Amino acid sequence: MRHKKWLVISLLIGTVLLMSIAGANVLYTDAVLQRMLTKDLEAELIQNNNYPFFIRMQDSYSPDGRQASKERMDAIAERAGGLSEELELPLEEQVRIYQSRVLEMHPELVREDSDPISLQLTDMSGLEEKIELISGSAYTPLSAGMIDVIVPENTLIKHDLILGETLFVSPQRYITDEFFMQNDLPEEGMKIRIAGVFRAKDLSDAYWYRTPSFYSDSLFVHPEFMAANYIENPEPISQFTGIIYTMPDYTALRVHQVPITVERLHSLFQFMGSNNLNYHENVTSNLSGYMVDKQQTQMTLALLQIPIYLLLLAFILMVSGQLINMETNEIAVFKSRGSSRTQIIRIYLLQGILIALFSTILAVPGSFFITQMLGSSSEFLRFVQREALPIMPGAVYWAVIAAAAVLSLLVMIIPAFRVSRVSIVEAKQRKKERKKLPFWQLAGLDVILLAVALYALYSFDRQKETLRFQVAQGESLDALLFLASSVFLLGAALLAWRIIPWLIKGVYRIVRGIVGPSVYASFLQIIRSGNRQGFISVFLMLTVAMGIFNAVAARSINSNGERDIFYRNGADLAVQEMWDSNAESVAQDPELELVFQEPDYSAFGEIPAIESYSRVYRNEDFSIRKDGVSLNGVRMMGIHTKEFGETATPLDGLLPSHINNYLNRMALDPRAILVSENFRNVLDLEEGDILNYYSDDGSLSSGVIAGFVPYYPGFQPRTIEIGDDGLPATTDNYLIVAHLAELQQNLGLRPYELWFRTNDSNAFIYEFSEETGRRFTRFRDSHADLVEMRNDPGFQGTNGILTVSFVVVLLLSATGFLIYWILSIRERTLTFGIQRAMGLSMGQILIQLINEQLFVTVPALLAGGLIGVLAARLYVPLIQTAYAAADQTVPFRIEAAGSDILRMAIIIIGVMLVCIAVLAVMIRRMKITQALKLGED
Repeated sequence: MRHKKWLVISLLIGTVLLMSIAGANVLYTDAVLQRMLTKDLEAELIQNNNYPFFIRMQDSYSPDGRQASKERMDAIAERAGGLSEELELPLEEQVRIYQSRVLEMHPELVREDSDPISLQLTDMSGLEEKIELISGSAYTPLSAGMIDVIVPENTLIKHDLILGETLFVSPQRYITDEFFMQNDLPEEGMKIRIAGVFRAKDLSDAYWYRTPSFYSDSLFVHPEFMAANYIENPEPISQFTGIIYTMPDYTALRVHQVPITVERLHSLFQFMGSNNLNYHENVTSNLSGYMVDKQQTQMTLALLQIPIYLLLLAFILMVSGQLINMETNEIAVFKSRGSSRTQIIRIYLLQGILIALFSTILAVPGSFFITQMLGSSSEFLRFVQREALPIMPGAVYWAVIAAAAVLSLLVMIIPAFRVSRVSIVEAKQRKKERKKLPFWQLAGLDVILLAVALYALYSFDRQKETLRFQVAQGESLDALLFLASSVFLLGAALLAWRIIPWLIKGVYRIVRGIVGPSVYASFLQIIRSGNRQGFISVFLMLTVAMGIFNAVAARSINSNGERDIFYRNGADLAVQEMWDSNAESVAQDPELELVFQEPDYSAFGEIPAIESYSRVYRNEDFSIRKDGVSLNGVRMMGIHTKEFGETATPLDGLLPSHINNYLNRMALDPRAILVSENFRNVLDLEEGDILNYYSDDGSLSSGVIAGFVPYYPGFQPRTIEIGDDGLPATTDNYLIVAHLAELQQNLGLRPYELWFRTNDSNAFIYEFSEETGRRFTRFRDSHADLVEMRNDPGFQGTNGILTVSFVVVLLLSATGFLIYWILSIRERTLTFGIQRAMGLSMGQILIQLINEQLFVTVPALLAGGLIGVLAARLYVPLIQTAYAAADQTVPFRIEAAGSDILRMAIIIIGVMLVCIAVLAVMIRRMKITQALKLGED
């Protein structure tokens, strides 16, 4: 190992990378899935203001069948008490609630409305710690026929009550005779006094899963009263209900716990159902979307990394084979002196164990570094500052690291089994044998790989729509979809290396009579050592090809996702405020005309971040009736042409001509309209035809068709939804674009949206809303959606893995490059000495090496570039299928940014220059004259 340190270091690099990437895959997948799980649950809290993980267990009780009811309540309480242990989650809160049946109460003070008030008595566990009295005093148990209760603020408002007022509960219908007699109640019944009014200390507390306003029909009584007269009383006053709310800490739920949590909740559901008990929980429905996203994310990330693992294993196998081949003579000598095959294999096994153990030490921090690199990747070879991922190595992580170490060890000793069979005589004979073609060339592996890759391309291209439907249904895609591109890259690289030596021989035959001895010698060296150069050439081709392919794939996925977001939203920002109207009056008197009051939008014109804005009326309930054909659910868009052209998302390449040309046609005629392309075939329409359309209230309008548009900002030409039968169904959508002023003249003033073109940030709208108190009924922020897309684990992981793949292959290529040239130069030291003795200068020897570099490296780099471009054209559209929504609006377009290719080229050139510098230092230190003397000795 000491004498072959370069090869050992190369093996170390390969094994460290293999274990680091394997470990990083586990860490990153767990981290993003954990973050995705927590965010999915938090979305329920943010969007619906509901605690994301609650369990409600409930039962009703009556004086009849009291013992059975008590047993059922005890069963609920026992099961609820063990939920934390059963689910293996700490509890954020657990609340027990008892409520009487609704009681009709009569206020002490006479009111105009003499109807009784319907209220119920309620007891919540732990209420005293969660509230603050804003007036009055606390509740007390029943005393002298009087109950003091406390109520939320809105109870007084809703029922027109006042603090200190007394309510009477009639004994005839709601109170048992026993209770009436025992407590010596007056004839008018039980008296209830409103002693205090409270509010919640902290509404964000999980205790207030139901806010105090939810209990506007409740009077909160002292727990002792509820216990003595309902719960523990063998003959309770009346029917009552017991509820236990359990809220586990959803932030403590871990990814690996999700399946068992769902299973145990299902068991709880069966227990409650078998006992005819009321039960509800919300986390299972909240986790349903997460389970689909989890499966897709895991599959995508795992499949994207398979090519890296294969290349790393191939690299380890090649380097270990090179190392063992250099020791063939020593192995043969050992065997001739009595060493067994097992003893020889043990030598390499021990060597591999040492390398694997040392690699494991380096792989742990390496996997942490790669994980953070994956998490901070925003584009190909571009990183941003993000919150560090929560890295929590567990048993699976260490198992994967150990498995990668064992796998690399097995691969390292594979060549030892072959060489350990060779005797010293066979070793001498093999040296004299003519070099045979590599096995992969004899077997035609390059052609086989290309055939498989092209067949996969053909097969998947025919199933594009089916694949998109599978994504819509949450199904995993075929692994070959991701592997096909890698198979193509490898097959094309092997095919190129089969061709390149013939090209070099052709150049040699042309120039051999006119070049100097140094160039002539370099050509002979290249031709004679072609098989050895194949190793480095293939890796160089894969480096450039994978770099270009990954750059184009990442850029295309990101750019098409970005285009789709801005197209769907229609502009950088689109909002609609709440419009005041006389809707309540119309509801009471349908003969009145519905009138809306337009908000004041002048303040938006003073915001520097807004470059332009446009009023856009949108409605999806228009209809068309023509020649017996009826179209319902037609999209209507009312615009101001100049404003719209300055504000809406540009449609680069989506329309036959620029969108402003269509808007200019509309501007010539107030009745002019644009319609979607599908109108042409369905209703047999042409430009200049008059089209009648009906609004949602039946009003008739008409317009003159000024043009047909296949796409339009904010318009989705078709919708793909999953039907009740589980199969996707495609629905064509229809669009009419009319003048806003014309629509307002026909329909009256209707609420419309404001579309904005802004600078790089839409932060102003949030500040504006907070400062002015404005609230929006519709809100679409394209910049926020873009950030959400880039933070999506699938997109983020894809960019990171594509970047890591390129970096890994680049490192392998650089290592292989140095291995080849260092070994080549060392082996030829004596040859260089002979050439110097024959009259070649040191400069001519350097020219010889430079020429070898050019004809080994440059053809490989050029071929790699060609392979990468071809693979991107063929396979990037297929890979996009895994990331596109089933109803993606914008047609996919392959994107290639010069900045990506430039960054990649700079990195490759930089690494190659470092390698060449290392070789230059090595050549300078060569002692050619001493090598010549050693050869003479």
